[in-house]
Amino acid sequence: MAISASQVLALVESHAEGDDHRFYTTVLQMAAKEARAGHNKIAQDLSDKVKKYQFKKKVHTNRYEQGLSTDKDLQGLIELYLPHHRMSELFLNNQTKTRLNLIIKEHRQKDNLKKYELSPRKKLLFVGPPGTGKTLSASVLASELRLPLYKIVLESVISKYMGDTATHLKTIFNFINHNHGVYLFDEFDAIGSNRTAKNDVGESRRILNSFLILLEQLQSESIVVAATNHPQLLDSALNRRFDDIISFELPTFDEVKSYLENRISIFPDTKLDWKTVVGFTSNLSLGDIEKAFDDGAKDAIFNNQGIITTEYICNSLRRRKENKME
Repeated sequence: MAISASQVLALVESHAEGDDHRFYTTVLQMAAKEARAGHNKIAQDLSDKVKKYQFKKKVHTNRYEQGLSTDKDLQGLIELYLPHHRMSELFLNNQTKTRLNLIIKEHRQKDNLKKYELSPRKKLLFVGPPGTGKTLSASVLASELRLPLYKIVLESVISKYMGDTATHLKTIFNFINHNHGVYLFDEFDAIGSNRTAKNDVGESRRILNSFLILLEQLQSESIVVAATNHPQLLDSALNRRFDDIISFELPTFDEVKSYLENRISIFPDTKLDWKTVVGFTSNLSLGDIEKAFDDGAKDAIFNNQGIITTEYICNSLRRRKENKME
């Protein structure tokens, strides 16, 4: 079996960093290469190994799922994930990454902080445009601290029946109090919108008041992360309820270049005109750039023997921008 130096490096780096997604992707690329060379037995063995070990990780979630499955009131309100992301996967500005690292450090040394009557920050508000890394950062916090990630399904929490939403929130916060983890309230403006808004109704104010009280009364080692793309819609009372508010910005030139350099490392003979490529990424989030890169890489695999060029990436970035404008 022939294996390139870049693939060896990708395997070593992804294993050392705990990046399962990149590790398995590299193995599957090796399997595809063997299949093209007519080595079908080796290709099938590699593919089967990936499926086997990915399944084992999925089975590992059972012990966390038991708490959810036995409580009928929680069904449909919370989704469980066991992320395996690492801080190295985050392409954020240094200030944002430093603040996230500090939160991780505080939780790892919470016993030491307790000696001095201090506690780690546990109530976090993430704000910024879509695709800037808010959800991934919550996954990284959970993974780095070896905790499950629970995503709150807000469309199920918010009920059309008066009073049900507050009951759902109480059920969720009761679960948070008794189950250590990272809890993500994504698109949080659905709950936290300004109570003085002209189109507000009494029920919306009661929902937010209920959330504020439950958050303030929370006695748990868990981390609660609220994320929003629209911080201007949030009620000002929320600011003082959170231990930290972290802003996520659109990526800079260097951040885009660093991200794409990491992505192209497993593609041989790839050389890009960075100034041209990054010029096409203005006003795009890293999430948009990731999807555009994937599209460009697929085009190159299908039409250019897997050799990615500036033209392929720029064309996919252009299409991504056009789709956002429609």
